[in-house]
Amino acid sequence: MPVLTLTSDFGSKDPDLAVLKAQIMQAFPDFRIVDISHDITPFDLEEAFYILKNSLFRFPKGTIHLLALDTETYSKNRPVLIQDEHYTYVGNDNGILPALLEGQEYQAYYLDAVPYDSFMQVHLEALGHIQEQAFPTLMTSPAENLKKMKLPEPELGYDGNKVRYIRPKVIYIDHYGNAVFNLKKKDFEQWRNGRKTLVNTLHFPIKYISKGYNDLKTTSLGGRRGEFGARFNHFGFFEIFVNGSNHKTGGANRLLGFSKNDLVHIVFEDEI
Repeated sequence: MPVLTLTSDFGSKDPDLAVLKAQIMQAFPDFRIVDISHDITPFDLEEAFYILKNSLFRFPKGTIHLLALDTETYSKNRPVLIQDEHYTYVGNDNGILPALLEGQEYQAYYLDAVPYDSFMQVHLEALGHIQEQAFPTLMTSPAENLKKMKLPEPELGYDGNKVRYIRPKVIYIDHYGNAVFNLKKKDFEQWRNGRKTLVNTLHFPIKYISKGYNDLKTTSLGGRRGEFGARFNHFGFFEIFVNGSNHKTGGANRLLGFSKNDLVHIVFEDEI
């Protein structure tokens, strides 16, 4: 049974997602459909990148990944099919797939489509060709110059050859209201080089990078609900959180005022 993952910015309020799934189920009843996310902020490729980078490559070999992001087809955003050693990807030439596959070998092809084709019709036709392994009739021309989104890097400040501070920005607010930043743990550890850190936010300092939500030393509360802190999440990204919170009742996004693109200032020991 082929595995087909779906990722979109359709949300759950409108009928679009149900229509897409109905079309797939009618045409391909053998497909096992797995939803990655449909709550991506519309046209926010940074948010989509974070979600997909941490999920796509965990699926079994042979999985087909359908990306319904910016789905209208036109000359500057052509539908594409990409294959690597393990997976097949169907989406549009909007820059996200080459960014996700950076450093990997893959083959990319444009799909034959009528401009402004309705509701992913060419993408659905591609699934049929993939299932039948009829790639020659599907791939109209190699895609050699695909767009590639530019991923934001944390700003670095130097004192001589040493990194003196890091200024990462919020790239994602998760379901719990945690603010996730464009700072990976491996980079942080390299730049820190064993020094202590101070995280300066707009309203408060954090002097301790926690190992988990209950490993808090910011106050004497000992990790109680409502206490804030900083950690690296299980995907290796820096985040600021409120213990026991969610995005509706008050996470880092509401109680601490974080939103997309906000910055924090992480200073190393010689400035503390």
